[in-house]
Amino acid sequence: MFGWWNVQQQFNSEALALNNFGADMPTGLRNTDIQAQNNLDAGLKAFHNGDLEGAVALFSSIEMQNDSFASTVAYYLGQTYFKLKQYDKAVNEFEKVVTSNDIRFKDNADWYNVLANLANGKEVTQSLAAIATNENHPYQIQAQELQQKMNSIWKKIAN
Repeated sequence: MFGWWNVQQQFNSEALALNNFGADMPTGLRNTDIQAQNNLDAGLKAFHNGDLEGAVALFSSIEMQNDSFASTVAYYLGQTYFKLKQYDKAVNEFEKVVTSNDIRFKDNADWYNVLANLANGKEVTQSLAAIATNENHPYQIQAQELQQKMNSIWKKIAN
């Protein structure tokens, strides 16, 4: 019985996604709008202190001045929604980053978008393969390892 439970806990889609998610919250970003910057800084502090609902409220209150700042806020919102296990909202925010003209968080958002979709039980085979075969993607190795786990007998048993 314990063995079956352990397989379920380690190889179900959400567990695979959560085990590969590492909240990447860069600091040192600056914006010319003082209020927006203060809310971003306060949101990051709330995130790091575990106040995820507070972080969502602060990030959501920021009015977007430009695409670059909008992409930054969307990235942080995606990270926060993922930690809250609100995967649909996380996917929505990560997709904003992936489709933006701002390349700073694009690869990270691409990877986290796959993980959020996986955690939500969505099909990720093609998007995961795209990362796993891209030698320039910083998450290529993690994507290859995740592919192996998803193709393992344990994953099939966990489903």
